[in-house]
Amino acid sequence: MSNISDEEIYALFFKMMANKDRLRIMASVKSGAKTVSQICDDTGFEQTWVSHSLKKLRDGGIVESKREGKYIYYKLDGGVKPIIEAVQKAAPKYKKATGGSFV
Repeated sequence: MSNISDEEIYALFFKMMANKDRLRIMASVKSGAKTVSQICDDTGFEQTWVSHSLKKLRDGGIVESKREGKYIYYKLDGGVKPIIEAVQKAAPKYKKATGGSFV
């Protein structure tokens, strides 16, 4: 087993979430499980990009998948949803406090 520190795990987790397009995908599945096609409709992204991103998010433990018949549904991991909600709540306050400039 690797000797990776907690801080390194946290950094990897936030690096996974630090992509604006992946954040849009996470926001799409925050309210419930969706297929790749539904996520594409929500985000406007191409199917290949969504599928690629979902694989990364699933491998990182950020989303879960479940097969039902011929469809695979994706949803946020239960522990990640409160983090996404906190970011969505805090971001406008941060933007206002910094005048819109992110350092």
